[in-house]
Amino acid sequence: MHGLMGGGWKRGATTVDAKDPGGETLGVSAKTYRRATPPRQSSTLHGRYYKSALYPLLQRINDLLVRWACRKFKRFRRRPKRARAFLVGIARREPELFAHWAIGIKPSGSTMGAV
Repeated sequence: MHGLMGGGWKRGATTVDAKDPGGETLGVSAKTYRRATPPRQSSTLHGRYYKSALYPLLQRINDLLVRWACRKFKRFRRRPKRARAFLVGIARREPELFAHWAIGIKPSGSTMGAV
């Protein structure tokens, strides 16, 4: 949290009740807090010029969602193909559910490589 405490303090600025790991409340100005937190659409900013460079990362997020579904639902334990099919169905019904699904990186029904 020390990165948020650096210069630029103004008298009378609105503060955010942020807590450090010790549990103490820190007075952090809202402007400093906004500057320190990334925007929601940071993936589009970083992929502005080379969106294709983000595809492996976004596919990895889909793979992690499959692993999450395998842990969350008993019917998908040791059945990652069924979990992937489940996510494919959700992606068809709710294409705007995740930010990377909204830009077109959805889980596919097939897997690549030896799985």
